Amino acid sequence: MWLEAILTERDIEHALRALAPIQLALGAYGSVLIESPSRVELVAGRGLRAVCPATVHGSLFGMDVPVSVAAASVFLEPLVAERSGEDALVFNVTLESIDVSALPHLAERAVVDAVNAALLRPENELVWDFRGTLSHTFPLPDVIRGVREVDVAVAWGELRVTKDALVFAVSIHAAGRGDDALIVVAPMRQPSR
Repeated sequence: MWLEAILTERDIEHALRALAPIQLALGAYGSVLIESPSRVELVAGRGLRAVCPATVHGSLFGMDVPVSVAAASVFLEPLVAERSGEDALVFNVTLESIDVSALPHLAERAVVDAVNAALLRPENELVWDFRGTLSHTFPLPDVIRGVREVDVAVAWGELRVTKDALVFAVSIHAAGRGDDALIVVAPMRQPSR
């Protein structure tokens, strides 16, 4: 069996707007406050780009004053990858560019590089254990005879990004447990990876 989620560009923009503002703590470098996106675009085969106003705080510039960024381009690359021996949905986040008219291009590049160095640390990785989240055992009421519970377990997932949508599908295995039997419902197809 398959469970598929289809997120359009508009769905993703709505979700990002609901989450904003987001503050990225960058340790000794300070922080970046990212506001609601002014633009979101899907990049087929890669991920999504969000352009947002932002405020950079801390010693990224050698001073402790906030610097407003008219447009920060943030790229999120989602992928299904193995973490702790199981499939997980991982979001690689990269700051592509910032637009600060008060700073020379060289200083802007230094800020982008410092932010990306902090985002690349393993402890800052955005990971969703979708198998653990979506797998569940459902007890059935006494009115149903022969089956006491249904186990739903996510086996693996696949992800694709088109110019129109981000599509995430998971393969689900289900089993019913009864007094004397185990009834298994297996998936129709195997992973294509």
